[in-house]
Amino acid sequence: MEELSELFKIVSEEKKKKKLELESLVGDSFEKLFIEQLQPKKKKNIPKKIQEPQIVEVIEVKKDTLIEKSLGLLSEPSGIKHKNDPLTPLDQKFATLEDLNKHYSLFLSRIQQQLSTLGGGGETRLEFLDDIDRNSAKTDNHFLKYDATLKKWIGDPADGVGITSIVSITGVTTYYQANDADDYIGVSANVPVTIVLPQIPSYGKKLVVKDEGNQINTYNITVQAGIGKSVENDISVTMSSNHQSFTYFYNGQNWFII
Repeated sequence: MEELSELFKIVSEEKKKKKLELESLVGDSFEKLFIEQLQPKKKKNIPKKIQEPQIVEVIEVKKDTLIEKSLGLLSEPSGIKHKNDPLTPLDQKFATLEDLNKHYSLFLSRIQQQLSTLGGGGETRLEFLDDIDRNSAKTDNHFLKYDATLKKWIGDPADGVGITSIVSITGVTTYYQANDADDYIGVSANVPVTIVLPQIPSYGKKLVVKDEGNQINTYNITVQAGIGKSVENDISVTMSSNHQSFTYFYNGQNWFII
């Protein structure tokens, strides 16, 4: 029995030693913010009178401290069991070092969880924000402007600013699929030409189609709106007068001539 008692004594001392080592790992700042707040505070020895016996008064501190409020653990003092929360009461004792380690690990994870909710983070790329029209915004030489109807920021070609994309259709070219970067299409082909307007146009897109060969009364230019859209409320427009020039404007839904 004496040997067993000695063994329990050794285990108890080892537990205290390990507990002190774990607390020291957390660091001074953690100890000041959290650990010390869980400990009852003692009033220093204050002599009432000179040469009279000193009286020590121990003050019990209510433990609804910063740590409990920040973790949302308790609505009652630390010494009371709170439902099924394994961390309560906070002044519980542990039979083994393993139990202490589990309790302490859960305690730290609660702190980390609360710290992670303090804010910050979110989308870091402008193009992926909900109020950005990505199709129009991600275009060379466009700037963002707000559209109150769409309630979004859209890309605008900044007329007169930046590089103008010019396309020339000559010879026997019969078909051209325009894209949102095109600003001007000049036609001087010796055959009828079909031009399909951009399939994914930016809001407010303008595209000029011009007869440069002065022969479209013979070789017409047919401008199509493309899938799911219209041009002048029809599927296509035919340009058939020499020297003719049309500017096509996209209003967010369909194309119109201006």
